Amino acid sequence: MSKPKMVKCRYSHCKHESKDVLKDEAVSDGKSYYHKDCYIEKETLKECIDVYVKNFESDPIFTQLRSVINDIVYNKGNEADFLLFALKYSASHKIPLRHIPGLYYIIKDNNIIKAWEKEKSLAARDKVVVSNTNAEYTYVQRKTKGFADILGG
Repeated sequence: MSKPKMVKCRYSHCKHESKDVLKDEAVSDGKSYYHKDCYIEKETLKECIDVYVKNFESDPIFTQLRSVINDIVYNKGNEADFLLFALKYSASHKIPLRHIPGLYYIIKDNNIIKAWEKEKSLAARDKVVVSNTNAEYTYVQRKTKGFADILGG
């Protein structure tokens, strides 16, 4: 029996004790390997930059933008998903961001925080996970349109 092959997670902000990850469980991006959650966070931060460039400032100072985003996520302790949600919320609700440090203000906006909490609670409510020793099932509530929906039933 051969030993399972280990690779190093290439994410510079890897939160795991060991950067080693089984090659079979790692997410591959070209020649780089990542823990699944590290890869998701990396891609989420890329999407944050894309949303900012598309909706707020087409030619920002990218080093400053990355610095502020990294500070918000890694030093201030906010989730990358929350920052992405706040950017999308600001874009859809026409909240102006006139400069990159304005990101600090949108993550403190009470309306955005309430909308984020509501979205998280709805997502948690719609997913019910039933665990068994052999299998795991996920139930996602199906939205139906009918007369009962009009009455709120």
